[in-house]
Amino acid sequence: MSHASALMTTYAQLPIAFSHGKGVWLYDEQGRRYLDALSGIAVNTLGHAHAGLVAALSDQIQKIIHSSNLFQIPLQQAVAGFLTRISGMDNVFFCNSGLEANEAAIKLARLYGHNRGIDRPEIVVYEKAFHGRSLATLSATGSEKVQKGFEPLVEGFVRAPLNDLAAIEQMARDRPNIAAIFIEAIQGEGGINPAKLDYLKGLRQICDRQGWLLMIDEVQCGLGRTGKWFAHQWAEIVPDVMPLAKGLASGVPVGAVVARGVAAQTFKPGNHGTTFGGNPLAMRAALTTLQTIEYEGLLDHVQRIGAYLHERLSDGLSGEQGVVEIRGRGLMLGIELDRPATALVKQGLEQGIIFNVTADSVVRLLPPLIFDQRDVDYLLERLFNDLASDELQYVFSRTTLIKEKFKRYTPHHVLNDRTLVMIFEKASTRTRLSFEAGMHQLGGAAIYLNTRDSQLGRGEPVEDAGEVISRMCDLVMIRTFEQSIIERFASRSRVPVINGLTNEFHPCQVLADIFTWVEKRGSIQGATVAWIGDGNNMANTWAQAAEVLDFNLHISTPPGYAIEASIAGVRASSFKHFDDPMQAAQDADLVCTDVWTSMGFETEGDVRKQAFADWRVDPEMMAVARADAMFMHCLPAHRGEEVSAEVIDGPQSVVWDEAENRLHVQKALMEYLLLGRLED
Repeated sequence: MSHASALMTTYAQLPIAFSHGKGVWLYDEQGRRYLDALSGIAVNTLGHAHAGLVAALSDQIQKIIHSSNLFQIPLQQAVAGFLTRISGMDNVFFCNSGLEANEAAIKLARLYGHNRGIDRPEIVVYEKAFHGRSLATLSATGSEKVQKGFEPLVEGFVRAPLNDLAAIEQMARDRPNIAAIFIEAIQGEGGINPAKLDYLKGLRQICDRQGWLLMIDEVQCGLGRTGKWFAHQWAEIVPDVMPLAKGLASGVPVGAVVARGVAAQTFKPGNHGTTFGGNPLAMRAALTTLQTIEYEGLLDHVQRIGAYLHERLSDGLSGEQGVVEIRGRGLMLGIELDRPATALVKQGLEQGIIFNVTADSVVRLLPPLIFDQRDVDYLLERLFNDLASDELQYVFSRTTLIKEKFKRYTPHHVLNDRTLVMIFEKASTRTRLSFEAGMHQLGGAAIYLNTRDSQLGRGEPVEDAGEVISRMCDLVMIRTFEQSIIERFASRSRVPVINGLTNEFHPCQVLADIFTWVEKRGSIQGATVAWIGDGNNMANTWAQAAEVLDFNLHISTPPGYAIEASIAGVRASSFKHFDDPMQAAQDADLVCTDVWTSMGFETEGDVRKQAFADWRVDPEMMAVARADAMFMHCLPAHRGEEVSAEVIDGPQSVVWDEAENRLHVQKALMEYLLLGRLED
């Protein structure tokens, strides 16, 4: 029996399994990384493998994991004290999940009603609400899809439309058995629907007047997700009962019910309980999470990054057909479309980003609270390729202007007093010269470091180097073998980091190549590019460019050297693979190649020469391309190996233009990264 068949079919799981995570990134079993913009559905508050949380849990596991609530658990007191302090409430009951917390709240409300002499207490709940999947919580939930097949539902719930105070006032007149109102401050599963702040204030006033409990479900929207400890705090009110879970312990299962006033005194011994709830391990995780949020200033951080994310979404989607609304607060945002959107989840995974769709048509973003501006930029670049395309078109237009000024000897000193640090693991004439000369021509300064000078990854961790170096400059360019090094550096850098070349990508060269095409032929959209040779960093980057700029990419590599779409971070449909290089070049507008043995594979040189012998770009291959096809090579070139002398030195070759354009396109890129869009 297979592993899959041993599981109940309660989940429509995607065919990906994650092996580990770090910060805002997850890695699958094949080693491909994904930007986590869902955080386990608002659970992984501190991201993945947070050093403080890992240390705390490792320490706690060695002491005690569980003892049961028959005995005192000091960590419960510590977490409860923290929660009551930040909420202004009185006491806490701990359980294991949001469902259990909501179930406890429902029981508490019923008992409160009975204590007031109500024989059959009722609780006001909401359309599109979601409180869980137990019989009581699914009965409170406002979704027929969730309820279907589990009738008869638990009675005692009356449903109201969200943000309609008049409807609640009418219930107050017509329904004497109401004991409580149960509301999510922001509906999560229902489609990221916020309760208006004036509405929450109005509910507080009605509950005070009627003697009802105001119970606010903060399971998904609480614990810093909106930029305050709890979403209802934006309305400057305090509930009587508040269920919590999800992000409370950064991935360790825990739930809580926080109460105040008469609600805090309603449960007596024997009224409610749990075996695992509040165990020492969960409490250590919760306490560490809460302390970290406070110590690292994540509430202010979420307000700032959430506003930036909302602004970028609004700017990028303004006027876009099919976008109904962007709503939410902080790092709990939803993009409602006018059509079912579930297919976007798989497309997102193909792009290397994780989010989900709720209420059928709402793209839901719930990233970890440590998400920063670079993560937002990366997310939106992958989520909406038209934004990346627009940015590239702007860079190309600036390249044209900057190059024209260079040819006229017109100064363009827009980066006065700015400093670029260049870190090289391996020397490169073109990369160093184009960046160093480019920064000088922009009015700034460039500093050269090799990995020995910078001690990158040797004398100190890469992350520490990112922290230190980025505090002393305005921009960093790294040319290194391992892609992970530049990602680790960028994760801690305070300034933009440019990939000068890694084993996986060579974006600056492909930018120069595409600009060379644009300069000579106009838009590359719809053109056919043939990549002949190794499925290396250049091939990966061409695949990314094809996806963003909408051109046809034919790739032909020898067996065993094919591009891997998962590593390139693109959909397999972004390019077409040909076993025969002549077929790949057929009718191509542009034929590209690179050396057969790239950095890091020098020991394979002789083997590669044999394997790649039929993948040489020669006059015969160029003859099957279009008559006006161009040839490109990123240099250095080995005539007689990957390309014949007749081709690289022939009339179809534009390799020297490519080399020159590295200078100008990188100047435009640095200008854009530091100054944004300019008018002139």
